[in-house]
Amino acid sequence: MSKPEESVLKETGDLLETARNEVLNEINNKRSLLGRIFGNGDNDSLKRAQSSISKAINQMQNFGKDESGLVVKLQQHLSQKAEEVKDLEKQFEETERQTSTLRDKVRFYEAEIEKLKEANAQERQVELPQEHHRIEEDLKAKIQELEDSNREIQIRFEGVCDDLQDSEELTVEYYQRLKRVKTEITS
Repeated sequence: MSKPEESVLKETGDLLETARNEVLNEINNKRSLLGRIFGNGDNDSLKRAQSSISKAINQMQNFGKDESGLVVKLQQHLSQKAEEVKDLEKQFEETERQTSTLRDKVRFYEAEIEKLKEANAQERQVELPQEHHRIEEDLKAKIQELEDSNREIQIRFEGVCDDLQDSEELTVEYYQRLKRVKTEITS
């Protein structure tokens, strides 16, 4: 809670406390004066006012406590989601880097294989050695695996971004409701 909000709540609480004390004094004065003359019938409205003021004071005290707890929870939730987003961004960057490196290796090996194919076709008209074919297949499998992992991380990243957006919307709604409640309390 900011300093101006705290001071407004404290000032409102002080005003309510003063009003309650004045109502109690009035009840006590009427009880002694009017109790002798008219009986206790006039004190009912003052007692209801005193009770309402006491309830308002209790609600204000609870409001300050509840608000600070909710704000802390929201801040923790938002920071947790921000950390998750950072972790997913790092994972995404790492898989992008690995994918790029593997693509470069595949291009290199494909170029080497093409050179070997041409050389072998010209000299002996034989097929590629089994070793080169196996390396090519292994690299293609690794690239596919990294691309699948990258897609999965992207999906999780989008989910966390959606959760973070929802959290931000809830935070905005919470602060709007908080303003309305504060306006109702102070008016």
